[in-house]
Amino acid sequence: MKSNPLILKWHKMRLHLTKGRSALLLTLTKNLFSVFRLLFEAPGHTPGHTAYLIESSGEKLLIWGDILHNAAIQLLRPEEKIIMDVLPELGVETRKRILEFAATEKLLVSGMHLDFPGFGHIRKQEDHFVHIPEKWQPTL
Repeated sequence: MKSNPLILKWHKMRLHLTKGRSALLLTLTKNLFSVFRLLFEAPGHTPGHTAYLIESSGEKLLIWGDILHNAAIQLLRPEEKIIMDVLPELGVETRKRILEFAATEKLLVSGMHLDFPGFGHIRKQEDHFVHIPEKWQPTL
């Protein structure tokens, strides 16, 4: 059976990841991604919880993992804690910081517990945030 070259590139790329907490550059082919531009700590939910800012061809995507657990509640009230967070107070600080960053930078975001299609933008409105889902396009 012939190996898929894209899968081989992905496995090779995974081998080049470096452990670190400030910045992470990947050796990737230009047709995949250009750079994992920034890796930053997103503590509170679980030890080592991390967010990634990916940039390619001038577009940016923030993948934030479990910053939100219930978007309908925690966007309106980011201070709401959840029992699944190992360090709930730190989780609240992180959520507020990342939501503010995403809104200020007008980033496309993705992460767990967002409404379909799982990608969108964050807008700040007074004391809360709003998720604006990306328009769904079933074709590339």
